[in-house]
Amino acid sequence: MVELYGIARAGMRLSVGYLNVAAFNISNVNTEAFKALEPVESSGNAHEFPVANGRANIVDNAYLFTVNRDNMGPLSNTSGYALTNPQAYFVITDGTNRWLTRKGNFELDRDGNVSLQGFYVMNRDGAVAKATDLYSGNLLLVEADTSQYDRDSIGFVSTGQERIINVDEAGLTANDLEMSNVDLSAEMVKLIAAQRAYQFSAKAFRNADELIEASINLRGA
Repeated sequence: MVELYGIARAGMRLSVGYLNVAAFNISNVNTEAFKALEPVESSGNAHEFPVANGRANIVDNAYLFTVNRDNMGPLSNTSGYALTNPQAYFVITDGTNRWLTRKGNFELDRDGNVSLQGFYVMNRDGAVAKATDLYSGNLLLVEADTSQYDRDSIGFVSTGQERIINVDEAGLTANDLEMSNVDLSAEMVKLIAAQRAYQFSAKAFRNADELIEASINLRGA
């Protein structure tokens, strides 16, 4: 009987993970350069940790960022930037870790640093990119096969296997933004499937309760 409860609980936890990922993808269907997340195995534990100019939570291996824009000072929006090479990436950092991202909706903080979601874009010298680097194309651009890389909501966690490339190889274009690759119809199918799985797991709990009740009634007869 205990095993039945365990199976039902595991099924509900897994279903909630799939529901969260599908909902997160759907909510980013119009987010520039967003790449759809895929559910991964996880302990399900959550914790909060600091990031540049904000806080972040990790739940089921998906990073959810809350950026405190008050720390950024007056922002001046830049033009969008896109990469036509499908294996090219910008490199962003929180000062310690690095991520690869194709998002090009950069902003400038009051010190002229190029930022993205509270993180800083790197230049070819390995430093934080300034406005002059942005406008001259002196950004750190790399080419990588990210099929085996760890992935979160802002990009791929850098593994050091990237090849530095120039502007022409990356196909850097200004005044443009890459769009999300979320397939809304496919995500809706996943959402319905996860919802059905959750319902079946909940029904398993009810069946276990009924079996226990029946066993108690037999013993009392």
